[in-house]
Amino acid sequence: MANAQHIEWLLEGVEAWNRRRKENSDMSVDLVCADLGGAKLNRFNLSCANLTDADLSGANLNRVNFRDANLTRANFSNANLTGANLTRANLKQAILFDTTKESLIQYKGKFVPVKTVDDLLKNIRQISTYYRNIENAPRIYFRGESKRVWSLQPSAMRELAYTSNERDMLFDLIARRPGDFNGIVHGVGQLVLAQHHGLQTRFLDITRNPLVALFHACENEQHCRNAARLHVFVAPRHMIQPFNSDTVSVIANYARLQLRHQKALIGDHVDNSDYDTAIEQLLQMIQSEKPYFLPRIDPKDLYRVIIVEPQQSSERINKQAGAFLVSDFHERFERKEIEERNEGVPPLYAHYQLTIPSTAKRTILEELAMLDITRESLFPGLDESANAVNESYRKQSE
Repeated sequence: MANAQHIEWLLEGVEAWNRRRKENSDMSVDLVCADLGGAKLNRFNLSCANLTDADLSGANLNRVNFRDANLTRANFSNANLTGANLTRANLKQAILFDTTKESLIQYKGKFVPVKTVDDLLKNIRQISTYYRNIENAPRIYFRGESKRVWSLQPSAMRELAYTSNERDMLFDLIARRPGDFNGIVHGVGQLVLAQHHGLQTRFLDITRNPLVALFHACENEQHCRNAARLHVFVAPRHMIQPFNSDTVSVIANYARLQLRHQKALIGDHVDNSDYDTAIEQLLQMIQSEKPYFLPRIDPKDLYRVIIVEPQQSSERINKQAGAFLVSDFHERFERKEIEERNEGVPPLYAHYQLTIPSTAKRTILEELAMLDITRESLFPGLDESANAVNESYRKQSE
């Protein structure tokens, strides 16, 4: 339990507390299981403090010094952590959100294998009906995968060469094709354009259109003998962010930092100066695209999983009703993976997987073609139109 004397000193106020810390630099602060919910602790020096299992929910922790503090299972839900010094503090082992209020409950019903478009719509209807009466009805997104071995892992997270060089790859592409990035001032816009043209990024493609996801699950001839799957994500509205939101700016510009600074921000042990330097660089990047942005980064944003609704800047994004799953902390988006990596970071969305038998793929593609869901319609451009003409004449001669 917390040291009663330390609790009493905290109640005396920030100046008295910080004076004692300065006079007793080796003082071991014991706040284990302390009830500090709703407390105003802004500017307190809590470096090296043991806050294991402490309740800090709803507390004002602005500019608190948590350097080297033990935050294991500390409850920071609804707390204000902007400006806090978290150098070598294990925030990723804390409880950051109220999971009981923010996560959607999984539907326990059974789904039929998707052998036709109608089967898919039947399954979606079940899911939609289950969540129909929730206030601010959640939005449903989809992702199709044509082979079993793929996981819900963004392309930049699949190989160490990409993960370790995420920032340099983006900047290298911009340096080679500066004209293509003219006028794109937002970090998220740069990443979306880069991914659109094949660069490995931390963005995972999803879509609002289930038929688009079904096409992607079935169209790859290389995997025609494998069963495919279609992921369904039911996302609460507060998880969905427009491309120009401040939260998206924080998450996207994190990807433009050096690897060591990325690690510093999510709690990996690095040099003493790296956390402050990383925050300063992140702020500079955000303020370069948003001059009005105040230096108040909420470090909890780095641990969120969000859905980004991008600017409809390309015909392809528009045709495919594209969106993205993204996180700075999480490298995979299966619900189970998120829960296992950090019990205090809620998955937020409900997640379902529908099976598509390999023998059904050809029939499904024929049905989708009748609905004008084809490669030519989803990937507009002269190349795909030419391929479509070639294919149509090839089939006529068979």
